[in-house]
This record gives sequence, C-alpha cells and structure tokens, in this order.
Amino acid sequence: MISFLLKGLFRDRSRSLFPFITVLAGVVLTVFLHAWLTGTVSSMIQSTAHFSTGHAVVMTRAYAKEADQVPNDLALLGIDTLITELNRTYPDILWTPRIKFGGLLDIPDRKGETRAQAPVSGLAVDLLSEGSPEQKILNVKQSIVSGRMPSRSGEILVGEDLAKKLRIQAGDTATLISSTMYGSMSITNFAVVGTVHFGIVAMDKGTMVADVADIQKALGRSSVSSPMTSIIRSARPP
Repeated sequence: MISFLLKGLFRDRSRSLFPFITVLAGVVLTVFLHAWLTGTVSSMIQSTAHFSTGHAVVMTRAYAKEADQVPNDLALLGIDTLITELNRTYPDILWTPRIKFGGLLDIPDRKGETRAQAPVSGLAVDLLSEGSPEQKILNVKQSIVSGRMPSRSGEILVGEDLAKKLRIQAGDTATLISSTMYGSMSITNFAVVGTVHFGIVAMDKGTMVADVADIQKALGRSSVSSPMTSIIRSARPP
C-alpha cells in the first residue's frame, strides 16, 4: 500500500511537486522575513544606543525636562570628577562624555568669502584621548569614505552627503557658527580631514563629528559636557 501511494505521489506532479514547491517557498519566505526583521530591529537598537541614547544616560534634572531641545546651558559640570566616581561605582560600564550641538557650517572660498552654508547637527566625542572607546563604539575608522581620522585639536569629520552638498574635500576649512552656553555667538574654524558614511541618513546628510575638548572650548564650556552617555561593556568589542 505504501509503495502504491508513493508511486502515485511521484508520478502525479499535482500531488507531489507543486505542494512541495509551495511549502518550500512558504518556509523560505518565513525564515527570510523573520531573520530580516530581527536583524533590522537589532540594528536599530544598536545604532540608537551607539549614536544617540547609549544604554544609560547621566544628565541634570533640568536638562532631562527639555532633552529634545538639547539645552546645553543646562548640561553637567565637573565631568572629570563625575566620570571618576561612576567608573569606581559601576566598573562594568564604559562611561564617556558627549556633547550634542547645532549650528551653521560655513565653507569659505579662496578669498575667505562664504561659498556654501548648511545647518549641521554636531556630535562631540572623545576622539583624541588615548584609550578612548568612542572610535570602536561609533565605528569611525571603518566609516571613513575619504581622508583620515582626526589626529590633533581643531580637526573634524563631516557626513559624506553633507560634504557632497557643500563640495567639501579633505583639507578644506569649515567655520562653525553656533552659540555658547551663555547665549553669545560662537565662531570657530575647523579643518575638515575626512568624510564619513554611517549608513544613517540623518547623520550622513547633516552631521559633523569633532573632539569633545574642541567643542567645549568653541562653545565656552571648558568644564561642561552635555549628557554623558554610557555603553555597556560586552564580551566582544562594539
């Protein structure tokens, strides 16, 4: 009986081949969509933690109430002391200071006149200190499209799409026009040493990445930092 049934299935494709193809297609589609959605959600969470919120954020209560507006005049004071205390209390977490800021990026021509301008959303992280985890957290080196990593004070990276829009090349000078924590105007020149592509549209189109010490100086906050982001240490480097 079993032999008879098997012969009937294999000889009649409507009973064997087509159902098999249908089931196979359904399984492949289900597995693919599940893997794709799981990877997308995981990537979004990881990107948000690395570039924006961290796994935990330390900020003042006043800043927390208006965090969406990035009120840097309400940011933390005494960062060095605070980081030392946090590292001693929570040694399993990587604590690193960051500053989020906004401004206008002005690109001068050979005569020093404005050639192009665009609003930018800035991210200041610890790029120059020895042993800083930020390069691994943000995956900066692997994201560089042209140019090189900043190696000294006064050097910045800009998003690849922003660089194309403003026709910026490595070696150009860019002027950041922003405001200090006291409300006065801040105008600071930086050297663009490279362009980066993080794969995040908003960052690639309008972000500049600078060393936190340069931005503290530029915005009149030598002892101030925006909310301090922490990244939980994992078994593998970020």
